Amino acid sequence: MWIKEVRQRRKLSQAALAKRVGIHRVHLARIEGEARMPSFRALERIARALGVTSEELLSGYRRKREAVAIRESGRRCRRFLRLLLGSTRTLQDRLRLERDLVAMLGRLRRRSRNRTRGRGDA
Repeated sequence: MWIKEVRQRRKLSQAALAKRVGIHRVHLARIEGEARMPSFRALERIARALGVTSEELLSGYRRKREAVAIRESGRRCRRFLRLLLGSTRTLQDRLRLERDLVAMLGRLRRRSRNRTRGRGDA
């Protein structure tokens, strides 16, 4: 779970949660926006105030990072494909490259899904 999502489910404002935790609202906003990483102590207090464990908050952070990495690798693959397609001479070569790249993206997505299922988070 992510801090902002849990906070919103609990119908808490940033100011109310920050007051419960004992940190400034701006600092909490930066933590939620992932511009800052909370200290372990602050993470424990946030988790306690939200009624979840710190592990649940951290696991949500890891899942988000993995999703961003997969999206970024997909962007790189598409960019690479555009470069290759622009330099290939025959339609057959272009189709073969496109098919291989689509297969690679599919494997990346399946691998990502399998990782999340393996944790029981599906």
